[in-house]
Amino acid sequence: MELALIENLVRERLDPVDEARGYQALVDRGLNVRGIAQRLPKIPQKRISERLAILKLPAELQAQIADGTIPLHAVKAFTALAKIHSDLPAPA
Repeated sequence: MELALIENLVRERLDPVDEARGYQALVDRGLNVRGIAQRLPKIPQKRISERLAILKLPAELQAQIADGTIPLHAVKAFTALAKIHSDLPAPA
């Protein structure tokens, strides 16, 4: 199963949220960010960590990240806001 997930992450063109879910599935199977990066040598640890951070945001924001409404460079700001504001509203 782990190998199939890794192959799909490499082969398929996934949106950032689906990519994050794939990494999370590997984390759930006992891998850490470093371990994932070792199995996916073309993907830096930083990218994996950034994608996993998406999953800490509310579902409404995740959907907007997936469809490109919210750019990836805004994720870091939203995750910082989510830490201090538990009811983070979705942008209009």
